[in-house]
Amino acid sequence: MDTQVQSLAKVVNGTIHEIRIPTHEELQLLESANAVIGEFNHNFKLMEYMLHNAKEISLFLDDTLNRVAHVAGSINGFFYDETAKKINITLLNFLTSARTFLDHFETFVKRKYGKSSEESELFKSIVSHEFDNEFAYSFMYKLRNYVQHCGMPPIDFEIKTITDEENPSIEYVLNFNKNILLRDYDSWGAIVKPRIEAQEDLFPVIPIVESLLVSYKKIYSVFIKTTYFEEIKIAKDQILEFINEPPSYCKDEYCLFEKNLTDPDTGKFTFNCTWIPCSLLQKVQWLEQMIEEI
Repeated sequence: MDTQVQSLAKVVNGTIHEIRIPTHEELQLLESANAVIGEFNHNFKLMEYMLHNAKEISLFLDDTLNRVAHVAGSINGFFYDETAKKINITLLNFLTSARTFLDHFETFVKRKYGKSSEESELFKSIVSHEFDNEFAYSFMYKLRNYVQHCGMPPIDFEIKTITDEENPSIEYVLNFNKNILLRDYDSWGAIVKPRIEAQEDLFPVIPIVESLLVSYKKIYSVFIKTTYFEEIKIAKDQILEFINEPPSYCKDEYCLFEKNLTDPDTGKFTFNCTWIPCSLLQKVQWLEQMIEEI
């Protein structure tokens, strides 16, 4: 019969150092805490995808400026068409990931708490507040519908050379075209349409993206703070207490190390390691920062 011993161990430079044998109660507590952190991470990853796609817009624009500044002849007959295409690709990826995040998180809330729960109503009210009060949120929400029905949004892209004898530079100007947006789509709605009409004929893209990110962070942070933030923090503290590490610790060095004695006569063992996902605790730290900023 196999004899199984499960120990807490730390892996340092490829070597496993056994620390202690946890009690059954400790292992159950760790399993529960890992489940809470895993659930949190599942939703937070969708937030990370959205933030990544937002960053890709700026990275592409910065890369474009770099090529213009350092590669002779980079602006040619196809430059603006190709640049506009790639801008639209990155913008569409961002809009899709943002909508996906919101839809999936809403589904999570309904499944966890119930469709008619106080938590579901809270989520709806937070989202409604952003739509009613933030132009960027309501506009970009409708802009994704525009893309579905009318194609890519009308964006004016221009590169400007700033002639300064001491510090010559190049910058880009990226704007939505208000008149084309209104001309090509008639379903902006009673809230969004007058807000678009109030904009300049060309209004900037990047501030809209940045403001939308603030709204999504606010939706997520306010809901989490009001509902199960304490549950997440307790789970984090339980994991850190189990491995006896400080609040800032977030390295994947600890595991549950299981030795299975397969042959008592020869003393042969098989080994199994189950990692404790401490790197995810850094995401809890990011969440704590987001909540502090709202």
